[in-house]
Amino acid sequence: MKKNYILTSLIFLLVSSSFGQSIFENAITDPNPGAADPYVAGQVIDPNITVSGIGRGAGILPSPGMDRYNARGWNTALFDNTAYFEFTVSANAGYEIDFTSLIYTGQASATGPTNILFRSSLDGYVADIGAPLLNGTTIDLSAAGFQNIATPITFRIYAWGASSALGTYSINDFTFNGTVVPNCTLTTTWDGFAWDNGFPDSTMAAIIDGDYLTASSLPLSFEACSLFVTAGNELSINDNDYVQIVNDITIDGLIEIASTGSLIQVNDAGTVTMNGAGTGRLFKSTTPIDAVYEYTYWSSPFANETVGVALAGVPVNRVFRYDAANYEDTDADNFDDNSDDWILAGQAEVMIPGKGYAAFARPATMGYPETQQFIFTGEFNTGVITTPVTVSPDIVNPQNWNLLGNPYPSAINADAFINDPANIGVLGGTIYLWTHITPPETFNPGPDVLNFSEDDYASYTAGVGGVEAYPGETVPTGIIASGQG
Repeated sequence: MKKNYILTSLIFLLVSSSFGQSIFENAITDPNPGAADPYVAGQVIDPNITVSGIGRGAGILPSPGMDRYNARGWNTALFDNTAYFEFTVSANAGYEIDFTSLIYTGQASATGPTNILFRSSLDGYVADIGAPLLNGTTIDLSAAGFQNIATPITFRIYAWGASSALGTYSINDFTFNGTVVPNCTLTTTWDGFAWDNGFPDSTMAAIIDGDYLTASSLPLSFEACSLFVTAGNELSINDNDYVQIVNDITIDGLIEIASTGSLIQVNDAGTVTMNGAGTGRLFKSTTPIDAVYEYTYWSSPFANETVGVALAGVPVNRVFRYDAANYEDTDADNFDDNSDDWILAGQAEVMIPGKGYAAFARPATMGYPETQQFIFTGEFNTGVITTPVTVSPDIVNPQNWNLLGNPYPSAINADAFINDPANIGVLGGTIYLWTHITPPETFNPGPDVLNFSEDDYASYTAGVGGVEAYPGETVPTGIIASGQG
């Protein structure tokens, strides 16, 4: 019997694909790649774009070079608009590109060019972009002009000032980073009975203009490019069902999610907008609770949710958050000396996204054991959420546990979370999940007469898997449910 599962962490990602990944790259490994115009062998590209490869302008000539796209003829004293390397990138129909950077390395011979510029076709190759270097660098492409690119764009690296016509310059490798996302130009509307333009997919904007229940509106779960729930209508996501949206979510009506349902938003930059009476609602149910002293670890999937509203019915003095920065243990009994590491959370306190909260059970309605339901309401959390991780100042007996949680209305992957570059070196690689299997006892160490056993934590280690708290109990799968701490 498991009672509570909630998570610890620093950076949470709702997305199922990372932001700023490679969309077009080439290590340029070939005996003489410069002989081709353009060179396309070995390139790796996003499946939703089309690229030209790396080519050259009419003002330069190919030059032999191993594992580098090499050229000569850069010997003009002034800028020459025909002497360049270029790359053309095109989004496929239904998609657009959000660039983040170009990373490249280059190589000039002793008599090769001494000047370099980077420009694009967006303005007819007029404005300089970034501060390119002959031997390579990272060019920032995160400016607004390089976002939402749905038509072909060409980038050029110009060079000039060689002291000899035989002086060479090469691009040795390059990577364009960014994301390729559907542009939501196609639309399908649910009228309460059917979709008017076919079942949605990740390239289509979905409009809910009649109640949609994933439990009965076959075929249940769906994916869409964007989502709009019109006023007076409801999208209801049943247990074990999901709705996955690539970009923006707009709610004039209601999105309601059952305890094990998921609303997934793929794009980190996607927004959640509530208009008028629009709202979200998430029902979360505990596993059976056997006594009033049992507790659950929670985290709010909603912005601006208060402790008193989300955890209504829990006694006002029985909701806590944890701060390792307050933990000091001079007598080495494995408990905080002045008992201020657990901090009482006030009823009006806004639950911090990504922070975990320990809440005791409500008084039983009809007697224990009973399953208790809690309701989170308002605006769903989205995007990248950063939550501070604190450490104990105690040098001799530190305890650096942190109680955090999944801040999204969808499940998250524990392996992806632990292994995110922002979390490596901060998290220890293992998360612990409170299962509350055994009652408190006098023989368990702790500051009270009756204390819970630390053995009641199940665990999950990235790349290894889950370990149940006791043989025969639930084994964590690495899927961390919404609202779980």
